[in-house]
Amino acid sequence: MSDLLFAELELPRPERVSWLRQILEKPSVNWLFDKYRGSWMLPLRTQSGGASYADALNRNVEHSCFQWTNFAGADLQNYFEKNIFSWSNPQCRIVAVRTPAGHSNFEHIDCAPDKLGTRQHKFRLVLQGRVSTLYFITEQGRVYAPEGDGAFIMDGSWPHGMENLDTQDKITLCMGSPWTYGEKYPSIRNFLSKKDYAMPADYKKYFAEKYTVKMV
Repeated sequence: MSDLLFAELELPRPERVSWLRQILEKPSVNWLFDKYRGSWMLPLRTQSGGASYADALNRNVEHSCFQWTNFAGADLQNYFEKNIFSWSNPQCRIVAVRTPAGHSNFEHIDCAPDKLGTRQHKFRLVLQGRVSTLYFITEQGRVYAPEGDGAFIMDGSWPHGMENLDTQDKITLCMGSPWTYGEKYPSIRNFLSKKDYAMPADYKKYFAEKYTVKMV
């Protein structure tokens, strides 16, 4: 899987409607502005179980374990415990990212410059919106993710962005740093390989200062 750019995972169908309702009913004051993506986030699993901005940023795994926040419903927790943490390292953060209708996320790379070239897989599950609004920036131009309705893994070390052209907010569950890959993944489909594309020559600009605060 070292050449993975994108792959949809074959997992049990999640309770999207229920999860989405529980997430969207949280007051706007609980949503934190994500300076890294230029969108909003709701912490669902943090190191202390707290939901502050500092809690959402904390990814130090040496001194404490990660816990679910009060914003994560029991059915969502059970799904991850049973279907995700069985093949991934459970020491990870999870947030719900909300991108308003008609807005775009910042184009960025989801790892530090010294991690470029290492495996930097990220887990995503779109609850509302389209998977195919995600795109990778290549020397050949934008490469959009294939449309699908399942969770997927993407290479966060490749420059990417997202434009939400829909009429409703896009809600995505994001599991990431300190988790970067699984030892063994479930069956996959809609596979995109890095071997088919070239990194853009100006990739270093995606490590610009406004993108250096690493998030999930």
